[in-house]
Amino acid sequence: MAAVAAPPMSSRLRLSAGARAGTDPKGHSGPERKNPDRIGPAEAVSNTASRLIAANATGNGKRANRTASAVAGRATALRYAAWGWPVTPSTALPATADLEQVFATWSRLPDAPILAACGAAFDVIETHVPAGRTALARLDRLGVELGPVTIDPARGRIGFLVRADSAASISALIDRATGPTLIGRGAHFELPRTLDQPEPFRPTAAAGRFWLRPPGTPRPTLPTAHVVLGALALVPHRVPATSPICR
Repeated sequence: MAAVAAPPMSSRLRLSAGARAGTDPKGHSGPERKNPDRIGPAEAVSNTASRLIAANATGNGKRANRTASAVAGRATALRYAAWGWPVTPSTALPATADLEQVFATWSRLPDAPILAACGAAFDVIETHVPAGRTALARLDRLGVELGPVTIDPARGRIGFLVRADSAASISALIDRATGPTLIGRGAHFELPRTLDQPEPFRPTAAAGRFWLRPPGTPRPTLPTAHVVLGALALVPHRVPATSPICR
């Protein structure tokens, strides 16, 4: 039987290099191997949020008497922080978007409200419900992409989340007696304690604040203030504006 000659050294080197690069001997690329130790900042935040939210759901057995509302409140606070929204349970404490701090804070104060520091991640434009619903319907007809919208049945107010500081240049033009209210830097806005919207949604005065348009993306996109204010300017204001929640 004739002896089979070994491939030249150069071919063996190419084969070895191809194996290390993830290619077969014919040069076809194989699946790229990811280094598990290399993850981006966004993925790191997502992983941390998922871990803490999972811990929030399972608990450690030491607080069996926690209510479902308290557990949901901490999970929601973690979601807000994961989006980069600084939150605090009280204006006496600094707002933070640090996930570990948020987890620890709402572990100690499970029934505390979730107050967002306006001017950091977003501002809020509040108006009474009839004007807000009319403006919302107008913007929907125009195909305008809006961000999250809250409703507070007890106060009869709708709140549009907008980009932080985007209303600073036009705030002086708003009629404070009849126009919408701007809640910006230095104020706090209480966020809903749940991201879930009841179905069917029938807001009542005792329901607290809910999301009329819940945040629906990994990090909600917010419109500029002039988009919302432009729609509200076309609505006749017959109901006097009330004071916002600024604690």
